Amino acid sequence: MINAIAVLRDNIVEDGDIQLALLEVSRITGSNAILFDKNNHQYQTIDGDILALVNTRPGKAFVSFAAESDKIKSLLEKSSFLQEIFLSDSIDYIYKTSLRIGFEEKEIYFTNLFLIEFFAFIHNKIEVSTIEEAFEILIQTYTDTKKRKFRNFKKSSLYLSHDLHVYKGKFFPRFVRSLINIYSNEGDIIIDPFCGSGTTMLEAALLNRICYGIDIDPMAVMISQYKLLPKLVKQVSPKSDIDFGNILGDELTNKILRKDVKNNTQYFSEITGDIELIYRNCNSIYDIILLSDALNKKIKYRYIGIGNGRYTVELQKRKMSERYFAKKKELELNSTVIHGLVNDQNTARFITLGDASDIKVWPSEKFDLIITSPPYLPASSGRETYYSTRAVIYNILDQNSCDTDREVEPLIRADLLRMNTSAEILAYLSSNKGGNPQKDAMRFERKYEPTITYLAMMINFLKNSAIRLKRDGRLVLVVAKQHIFYSSQTQKIEFVLDSEKLYTELAAYSGLELKESISIKLDKSQAGIDKPRGKDEYSEIVLVFAVSEIR
Repeated sequence: MINAIAVLRDNIVEDGDIQLALLEVSRITGSNAILFDKNNHQYQTIDGDILALVNTRPGKAFVSFAAESDKIKSLLEKSSFLQEIFLSDSIDYIYKTSLRIGFEEKEIYFTNLFLIEFFAFIHNKIEVSTIEEAFEILIQTYTDTKKRKFRNFKKSSLYLSHDLHVYKGKFFPRFVRSLINIYSNEGDIIIDPFCGSGTTMLEAALLNRICYGIDIDPMAVMISQYKLLPKLVKQVSPKSDIDFGNILGDELTNKILRKDVKNNTQYFSEITGDIELIYRNCNSIYDIILLSDALNKKIKYRYIGIGNGRYTVELQKRKMSERYFAKKKELELNSTVIHGLVNDQNTARFITLGDASDIKVWPSEKFDLIITSPPYLPASSGRETYYSTRAVIYNILDQNSCDTDREVEPLIRADLLRMNTSAEILAYLSSNKGGNPQKDAMRFERKYEPTITYLAMMINFLKNSAIRLKRDGRLVLVVAKQHIFYSSQTQKIEFVLDSEKLYTELAAYSGLELKESISIKLDKSQAGIDKPRGKDEYSEIVLVFAVSEIR
């Protein structure tokens, strides 16, 4: 066994993140990882010719564990939270390379300090020449006698293709990677039934899991397919009958034209001209994705209140065409890397357009892990306005979302009113029935029926999960810890919904039982002002379910 100290990344300071880090290290290494006293410690390599120090400082967290060398190799490849590892025992070297200093060639041993994230994407996955280039980067410090400390390496998987397209509510890659590490093993079968832009699937593929995805949004499916199944990406032939002068629709066109008149600008003609220029140069769905990304970054929607459909727009100065062609050039340099990694693993199997509440769109396999972040409760998120930001691209593609009105079964509707937490939120939403919806956009007229529909959809999704989950498998949901409802007039809190109680209640009804929960506090420093009290403290919660024993 090798005694080791792992340094967590600088931004791992919240209790929930540290708990996930400990769980991840323990799961990968098979050890009992503990948080280490980080005050006043320095660590030095065994080899006297090479010195590597870490100067501890406030905010740094350390994890202590003991593991066999093969487990440390695995940790090196997979970890989400670790920045560096120091090994305190004299052991057989795990990695080594040669370095010529002057006329003398020395062997450099990477036993006492590893830089984690980059190795997760190079070890045994891409060409030797690229690995050698990576080693050259890693050993630069040792060629400079003035620098005796190994620098932190800040690379992450974002540069691969997680940032292919701006996407609301996207998983943090590090976060979902840790959950996959904790709750599954290599070769396991995983599905994300609300896969969005494919973050879960990409991380699962890189961790050698067989992965599937479902989503109701055509753009989400296209993004995920490009990341994981590039051979299925369709070629497109630009249509000649598109009226680009009317491509934005009447409401958005009028908003932009009013801004042009007020500010003496020409944004409308610039935007429609750029859309036509880019579209005429599109050869594949990949180009359409980048067009959509450029458009979403050019036109920023700011929704006023929640659920009333009203919004304003902000227009960014940078031209769409400039952003599009720059990003296309950048991503083309990386695309061979990410597609090489994913194809080498050959683990992405199935991404389909459909509704996760419909069992017919699910593959027939049984899953070791179902991991997802379902849509947030419509009564507090305003998510029903989401598709307006996709309207232009759907118009170009002649495609619509599968998110159609669903009929709620009378039995489920009645049962929801008998469940404690569901009944509480529905009672709150119906408490101003007959009131003026303009004075409170979050209540009965706009929110009661969408919430009933959402809860019924979640029940059907959870039932499908119980059917498709292996007996020893896990369903992992990441949801808002609570939903807080404010008065749109006074911004005072009127009602607080506990998400753990809500989803546990729905899951129990569907044949699942809660096994554990982990609270994760999120930084909202970038929160906007369009939502009342948008900068209030915010946390998500990880809920882990298994098939009920009495099922």
